[in-house]
Amino acid sequence: MRPPITVVIPCKNEQQHIADCMDSVWGWADEILVADNGSTDQTLRIVDRYRRRSPDRCRLIEREFVGYGDFKNWAMSHARHDWVLHLDADERLTKEIKQEIDKTLSNDSPYAGYRIRFQLYFLGRPIRRCGWNRHRPIRLMRRSLCRFDDRRVHEGVVVSSGRVGALQSPIEHYTYRSLIHWTDKKNRYTTLGAEELAAAGKSVRPFRDLLIRPIFRFLRVYLWHGGILDGVPGLIISMDDAFGTFLKYAKLWELQHVSPALTEADRELQPDPAPQATRAAS
Repeated sequence: MRPPITVVIPCKNEQQHIADCMDSVWGWADEILVADNGSTDQTLRIVDRYRRRSPDRCRLIEREFVGYGDFKNWAMSHARHDWVLHLDADERLTKEIKQEIDKTLSNDSPYAGYRIRFQLYFLGRPIRRCGWNRHRPIRLMRRSLCRFDDRRVHEGVVVSSGRVGALQSPIEHYTYRSLIHWTDKKNRYTTLGAEELAAAGKSVRPFRDLLIRPIFRFLRVYLWHGGILDGVPGLIISMDDAFGTFLKYAKLWELQHVSPALTEADRELQPDPAPQATRAAS
């Protein structure tokens, strides 16, 4: 029999995804811990329906957002069980991966965590190239042995002791429900990325960072990683990756050369502002 598992779902304004995500682990997870950072849509009302169905199995915690690593560490600290599976609201566990996890952990696993691959869907279509299938992060982990690093975006996992294994079955990831959603998310990610570079003392070399980097990013995704074989979605992804690279370094230049007051004022125009209050609900 496998040890109990807490599924942690960080979210904000995920009313279109949260129910399907929770349904995919309902009845399998020993605890579902939804960590919200200021939803203003119907997300919390949807989560509340699951909490009323089983208050012991489903809990909600809420806190302001600082960075992805910090937020996930905080959420994981509230888990009741040592084994924690981190699942984004736009991701789904399939029957196959649940069975694989059950079998793997039932054998008294010697590992501190497991890498998991993804089957990604973009605008409803499966993406098999573009480099997206190369990413295999640690998502299933012992919270006593693992933590996220402090990066504000694209956080990694630090393993204090033990080895890391790998699962074969994928998590389904329904990323970007529309191009509007995609550009909003890209705007937030590039802001966090620019702030992270600024904190690390990086500076912009205009010719290299605003011209050469984006061009090479497009060529890498579209040609080297095979985005050309994913049709129009592959072209859109490749162009956006190039623009995202440009935008991150352009924002870094803005942080370093434009009035900080102006930059801070512009932040108010960003979607999904972080909440001001911190509270926890059980």
